[in-house]
Amino acid sequence: MKTVIAIVLTWYLFPEIPQPLITLYAGIGLVVAHNFPFWQNFKGGKGVAVTGIVAILYNWQVAIPVLLVALIIMIITKNLTIPPLFAITAITIIAFIINHDFEAFILMAILSALMYNRFWLDIQDIIHGRAKEVDVLKSVKQKYQKK
Repeated sequence: MKTVIAIVLTWYLFPEIPQPLITLYAGIGLVVAHNFPFWQNFKGGKGVAVTGIVAILYNWQVAIPVLLVALIIMIITKNLTIPPLFAITAITIIAFIINHDFEAFILMAILSALMYNRFWLDIQDIIHGRAKEVDVLKSVKQKYQKK
């Protein structure tokens, strides 16, 4: 919700900047603040949820179907690294093909680079066969059975 509020606020503060672009500029700031918070010695999260929300607010027609495919990939592969990297890469490429907006493409590429940076060790684990498997469906089922 913090991501949505921050981006909507930038829409009102900078109405002269096209909404898709200001969404991406604000999104980069949000992801950097999430991934590298100075108050936690620059050790934050991976920015998956923040980046996903930014992508939806940037272009929901592209982001939602791609994120659904990423969810299916996560369920099938039981991997938490491949789906978000697939999603940000696919959204970046598809949105550029549809919109032909080079500035937006560069901003999406920056978001992609931030995500790849945070997943670098996980990518190496996949390459070396050390990737952890997470059965998301089983985890959800166990969580709701406890209630």
